[in-house]
Amino acid sequence: MISREELNEICEKYGADKVGVAPIERFENIKEEGNPKHILPSIKSVLVLMHSIPRGWTRGAESHSDWATAYTRGGFLDSSLTIEITYNICTQLENRGYDVVPLYNYPLEMRSQGVRVKEGAPAPDVVPDGYLAAHLAGLGQFGKCGIFLTPEFGTRQQFTMILTNAEFEGDKILEKSICDDCGECAKKCYTGALTASETEKIDREGFDVEIYKRDKAFCKNCKSGVLPNSFWASAEGDRTLALCGRACMAHLEDKGLLKYKFKNKYRGENDA
Repeated sequence: MISREELNEICEKYGADKVGVAPIERFENIKEEGNPKHILPSIKSVLVLMHSIPRGWTRGAESHSDWATAYTRGGFLDSSLTIEITYNICTQLENRGYDVVPLYNYPLEMRSQGVRVKEGAPAPDVVPDGYLAAHLAGLGQFGKCGIFLTPEFGTRQQFTMILTNAEFEGDKILEKSICDDCGECAKKCYTGALTASETEKIDREGFDVEIYKRDKAFCKNCKSGVLPNSFWASAEGDRTLALCGRACMAHLEDKGLLKYKFKNKYRGENDA
């Protein structure tokens, strides 16, 4: 049997910033096309690995210099770096006799493209909601901007998952978001896609999340740093580097709401 302390040590050794654990029971009511048990029937735990995005990459847009090249080629949108970390952790679990399935945080639009292999089985591909998994593993919660936030890094992280039959006690779910409803994301949205005066509820697999009303068509045409999803062209883009995501980061840091602190402010006088 592997202890939680040993799991934490393995994840730290191979480069994950943090690991959260969600017992499979927390996915009991998740529909079949997103339920991890249809990928690994013997599953006991969903491990969610958090990978921080270097602050300087997001700061590049604030200083009107390079931002997209480092972020995309650095391995976050094409998953090369995060998958390598995840793979290495998987090998350590397999060496201890456990079954594992590594998963990237694929867009939900990739679900159900194939043909059911038998009656009663879900159509492939089965794609778990990585952000929901991160929430159920106690790593964070959505902000009003619609971007997933963590107490450590705010907007600047991505997630991978490991499905395993190793059993661990689940982490406490963070019911309250670190978002303080400041509205800065909407104020900085030059397309008018975000409206702080109105909210809407989005359904994340049966879990309602309240966010500012957002026009996804306007959002998709944003030229301030929204990057296309590298797995599925029509899926929602990544908003970490967009004005809304950067405004959120600047506010969270200025208010001291994040665990990690820096000598210099996120946003200077001449920044966006």
